[in-house]
Amino acid sequence: MSAGEGGDRIVAGITLRRQLFFAALLFTVALLLAEVVMRGVFHLRGDLPPTPDESAVYEWKWAQARLTGGSARVEGPNLLTFDPDLGWRPSPGYRRDGVRINAQGLRADRVFAEGPQPDRRRLALLGDSFTFGDHVANDETFAHFLESEELPGWEVLNFAANGYGTDQALLAYELHGGELAAEVVVMGFYVGDYERNVQRFKIYAKPVFVPGADGLRLANHPVPAPEQLFEEYRSGRRTVGDVDRPFLWLSLAKAWRRLEQRWPDRGDPEWQVLSGLMRRFRDHVRDQGATPVWMVIPYRDVVREPRSRYAPIAEMCEQEARELGMALLRLEPALRAEAAREPGAALYRPRAVGGHLSVRGHRVVARTLAEYLRGQGLVEAAGR
Repeated sequence: MSAGEGGDRIVAGITLRRQLFFAALLFTVALLLAEVVMRGVFHLRGDLPPTPDESAVYEWKWAQARLTGGSARVEGPNLLTFDPDLGWRPSPGYRRDGVRINAQGLRADRVFAEGPQPDRRRLALLGDSFTFGDHVANDETFAHFLESEELPGWEVLNFAANGYGTDQALLAYELHGGELAAEVVVMGFYVGDYERNVQRFKIYAKPVFVPGADGLRLANHPVPAPEQLFEEYRSGRRTVGDVDRPFLWLSLAKAWRRLEQRWPDRGDPEWQVLSGLMRRFRDHVRDQGATPVWMVIPYRDVVREPRSRYAPIAEMCEQEARELGMALLRLEPALRAEAAREPGAALYRPRAVGGHLSVRGHRVVARTLAEYLRGQGLVEAAGR
């Protein structure tokens, strides 16, 4: 190799290194400019920094609304009231737009006597807004249809509340259900709540169960009062959002989190909590001398898609219930069959207004649950 050829290679090597250096420099500058622009846009719009933490999103919305209004509480009659053990629960005595809450905080038109009743048997329903009956009146819920049409001789106690996770639904029954002596207890688990049990904030701050070597441990409990939380935000002692980490990185983490949520499996922290709650539910209800039933309420896509995107969650629940020796009812087949039989009959309300069960959907659930209980011998056997 001649001296000229060697020199050309050295020059080429230096040129390549310079090109790589300037490319890296330009890429870094572009990232910095993008970060500055993102932070500016979020600041001007007053938005929460991007975050994969859904709890932070809900908490930020709560704080912004209260700080704008200048008070921790919203004026007027409120369906939900603060509870230090649960975060919130239905307001006793609430009556508005077809929703009536009795003095015990249950969705009902009457107060239930404490203890076993010689002439009536009792079934308790636990769950979130699907079991509570969001956007339908008291006499249009599946709790009402069960009592008035499907299970004569039974009282149906609706312990559900809007926004509850499975954790809150179970805690509510553990705290307030014992004195009402239900013989069958049904957990209405809506598959869309899979992530809710690991969130510390939804409608308001809530307790959460944390999995550990010895089972589930209750955290974020007791829940701080709204006035206390509002004052912490008003004074600046508390903020929401991670402003110290790059917004671009937070955006990528949020996108990756959403991608991960498409494939739920047994390695998820959400599943570790849910499976622990299933066991705790079974044990608590049986310790009371009652029969536990896990009822899986499907997402609205079951009436139009061959396979729901939440099907893996329902299947994991079904397998777990078998291992626990606990009765489980999946509502998906009944709702699919009804949709096929009456294609024009809406079983779910439009997504724009929450996507909850319609009155017809509530009737299907009541009929299906009653048939299942009879088929399992639970209705006849309960109370013997």
